[in-house]
Order: sequence, then C-alpha cells, then structure tokens
Amino acid sequence: MIDFLKKFFSWKQPHENDQNSYKRDYDRFPMEFEVVVTLIDRNGETLHDRAALHDISGSGALFFTRLHEKYYIEQTLQLKIYLAGTDDVRGCIRTEAIVVRVQEIYEDNQENPSAFTGIAVKFHKTFEFERVDKNVFGEGK
Repeated sequence: MIDFLKKFFSWKQPHENDQNSYKRDYDRFPMEFEVVVTLIDRNGETLHDRAALHDISGSGALFFTRLHEKYYIEQTLQLKIYLAGTDDVRGCIRTEAIVVRVQEIYEDNQENPSAFTGIAVKFHKTFEFERVDKNVFGEGK
C-alpha cells in the first residue's frame, strides 16, 4: 500500500516546453475510484455527492459529477476516496480540498457535452486513512 501511494508524491521534472508545469508540482495518475464529496452549496445547504475520481496527484485531483450547479471556485470540500480492492475493510482516504476549476466535459467533440462536469481540486492537508463500515449513503461493506 505504501509503494502504491508513494507514486502520488514523486516530484515532476521541469519541462521547458510544458506550459502547464508551473501549475502542477506533482505527476497525475489516472484512477477510477468512488469519491463521496461533502459540500456546502451557495444556499448554505450541506450535500453529499457521489462522484467518480478521474485522476489524482500529490497536491490535487479531478473528479466527475452530475451536480455541476452545486460547485464553485474556492469552495471547500470534504472528500472520501474509496479504495478499490479494500472490500474487507472498505478503506478510504479522507482529505479537505478547495475547488480550483469547474470544467464542462465533452464526449467526442466540443459540440456534444457530457452529463458530467469535471471538478478540479487542490488538497489542503495530508491524506488520512480510514476504515469505514458504512458510507454516508448508508451502504455497508
């Protein structure tokens, strides 16, 4: 498990021609894990959103949601990323993050928007590991 997580914290090598390298300090790794997001929307309502993790790095992540209207830039979120292959203990990573980008996802071309929206976040603190018997939606192991 430790080796699995170490790859998220390996520093990126600077690229002279990579214009995005100044924004990202860590490499991104594609992942398809379930994410449960706890958020407070603009109306002050606390919500739980079940989303799909797209990729993760040592400093942030991108996940897909159907509740795009509930997210906004600089919004603080509580994330629980459920780890595949840990069904016996239903392991998850907990962390706090801030929304840095909300992007519309397109299926095959720029004229056909998907039902999902991409939410890019930057982590505020180090991951915490947790064993979960039931998730926020009341489902067991």
